Amino acid sequence: MSSINRMSVDHPCPPAETAAVPAVSVVVIVYNDASRLTTAVRSVLDQTLRGVEVVIVDDRSTDGSYDVAQRLAAAHPDRVRAFRLPENSGGCGAPRNHGIQQARGDYVLFLDSDDVLERNACRNMLEAAESTGADLVSGLCVRVHVDSRTGKEVKWYPWLYDRTRTLESISELPDLLVFDTLSTNKCYRRQFLLDEGLEFPVGIHYEDLLFSAQAYV
Repeated sequence: MSSINRMSVDHPCPPAETAAVPAVSVVVIVYNDASRLTTAVRSVLDQTLRGVEVVIVDDRSTDGSYDVAQRLAAAHPDRVRAFRLPENSGGCGAPRNHGIQQARGDYVLFLDSDDVLERNACRNMLEAAESTGADLVSGLCVRVHVDSRTGKEVKWYPWLYDRTRTLESISELPDLLVFDTLSTNKCYRRQFLLDEGLEFPVGIHYEDLLFSAQAYV
C-alpha cells in the first residue's frame, strides 16, 4: 500500500438517529446492475473496521437497481443510505460527486457495483491515513476475469505496491500519475476533497484519470 500526503434526487432512507458519525464512507455507484449491487454492498458491510457507512448512488437505473438499494438501506438503516439522481448522467462522475456531498465519514472510498472490497481494506487504509496524516492512500487492486473458466486474477501494477511508503510529493514517484489512475483503490480524506474542490468530470469516460491526477498534484 502506498500513501501520499497532499504535499506532506431522491431522498434516502433516513439513518438511525443514534448512529455514530462513521470513520469511513464508501460510495457505491450503480447503473442497471441490480444483480451485483448487493454483493458490492455486502463487501462493505462485512469490513473488519467498525464505523463504515455505505452511500449508494443510483444513476437513474431502469432495471430495479434503485429498488435493491432501497431494500439494503431499509435492512441496514444505521449503515446504508440510498440516493437516486434525477436523470441519467451517462457516466460515473456525477454519481460519485453526489456521493462525496452525501458522505459523512472523515474518509471516502469509491466502489462500483461490480467491485468488492477485501475485508480489511477500510481498516488498513484508515490506519495508513491516520498514522501518516495522508490526504490520499492508494492500495493494490486485483481484477478478476469472471468470464474466464478459471476466474483469472490480475494484479493492477503490483510493482507500485510492493512495499509501504509515504510520499511528500508526487515527484518522488511520478509513475503514479501514469499507472495509478483508478479511483476505486484509494481512500481520500473527505475534507481534502472539499477544500480542494475536487470533483469527477461529468459526461466523459475514464473520468478517474483526471480526478486521480488532480488529487496527486
